[in-house]
Amino acid sequence: MIRLLVDEESFDKTMTTRLIESRAFLFKDLEQVKTDQRGFVFHHDYETDVREIRKHLDAFKLVIEYFGGKV
Repeated sequence: MIRLLVDEESFDKTMTTRLIESRAFLFKDLEQVKTDQRGFVFHHDYETDVREIRKHLDAFKLVIEYFGGKV
């Protein structure tokens, strides 16, 4: 087994950054689905949103599990 030695503060920063980036990408992906090149917003169904959200779910789970034990 390989163990990496990382201090807790650095790891917290990495996890927080990952969550912020994932959240930003999620909203960007959802907006691209909802708008065309001219910026008009289209009505779309929840299934589309769910598909986009699932792409980012693993990152959210990882961060929530990590910080959940620290609260």
